[in-house]
Amino acid sequence: MIRLLGYEELPTGKTGGSRRKFRNSETSHVIMLHKPHGPELGPGVVRIYRNELEQRGII
Repeated sequence: MIRLLGYEELPTGKTGGSRRKFRNSETSHVIMLHKPHGPELGPGVVRIYRNELEQRGII
């Protein structure tokens, strides 16, 4: 879904683990996400990312 908003995944290197960085090519905004170990993100995590994207005017 984050790719539909214009973000592309950046390389993390060998020690990136579950961390993922995405950059919006239009705004240069970088957001760090944690790859969930289960099938979906918890509601609290979704709320945090949604609020950040709303503040930036992306959604």
